[in-house]
Amino acid sequence: MKRSPQFSFTVPLEHDGDRLDAALCFAFPEIGVRARRRLWDHNKVTVNGHNRPAGFRVRNGDEVRLTPLQQEEASSELTGALALQTEVSILCLEKNYAAVFKPSGLHSAAIASSPSPCVEDMLPKLFSNRQNSAPKPEEARPALLVNRLDKATSGMLIVAFGEQAAEVFRHNERTGKTEKLYLAVVQGELTTPLLCPWELNTDNRTITTALPREEQDQLRHTSVLPLGPVEFTDTPQANPKTTLVLASIHRGARHQIRAHLAHAGYPIVGDKVYGNSAAAQNDPHLMYLHHFKFEMKGISCICPPRWPLWDQWAAALKSLCPS
Repeated sequence: MKRSPQFSFTVPLEHDGDRLDAALCFAFPEIGVRARRRLWDHNKVTVNGHNRPAGFRVRNGDEVRLTPLQQEEASSELTGALALQTEVSILCLEKNYAAVFKPSGLHSAAIASSPSPCVEDMLPKLFSNRQNSAPKPEEARPALLVNRLDKATSGMLIVAFGEQAAEVFRHNERTGKTEKLYLAVVQGELTTPLLCPWELNTDNRTITTALPREEQDQLRHTSVLPLGPVEFTDTPQANPKTTLVLASIHRGARHQIRAHLAHAGYPIVGDKVYGNSAAAQNDPHLMYLHHFKFEMKGISCICPPRWPLWDQWAAALKSLCPS
């Protein structure tokens, strides 16, 4: 449903006394409650001219208005995201699954009320040849995105062909039959393997909090293996200590690796939410977290990062880079 830059509606009688995020289903019937709550990430939401949170109780006759935040910045972001779409490509194609490359700065999936492009919207075109080659139209299985990466994270997105394959993926993920490996550059000197077992609070969509207790589901732990120190400049004294690490997860929560590493004292370089907002000197907009390897019955794929200094670092760590 198309929306104008500003959108408003009057609360009908059937939503009298409802939470604001629930009443928004009157205007956005096509999206669920989680997506409606994300409207606050990109819009100023007011009731009768006053900013109101998702839990505010509305009354019949109230005027609700949504106004996009920072429209000029959003326009610039949109232009950049459109350019990034050219980097999206198929990395691996199997019978039931595929892996697609997502660059840093591009959304994985659509964000409610945001015009920003995303990889999910590109899937029909990316896999059009496969769909067109099906013997019968009814046998063409849609390409479904089954995992997500944060906007700033680069690397592999996994695609399932058809709902049956998607459900197999979800079952394998729930039962620990998937392996996901991420490369990251962290602040600090890490020299020994690290286990991050902390339970995560993901109630706040903006930031995930590591709690001071262990997560009972071990599939939600993050295992970290240090690979060695890396440098961003040729001047040793100008380099703060940074370490290239390999992080392993099975079932991911929002911002899991980022929150776990920050809680352990090793925030990711360039992470503006959990670490130092000043990223590496050569690219102030890049976060050094990359989905490097995915393995599950039916698909196995490796995707080296496209970081500016990756070739230099990989030369010193040859065992990491596939031949």
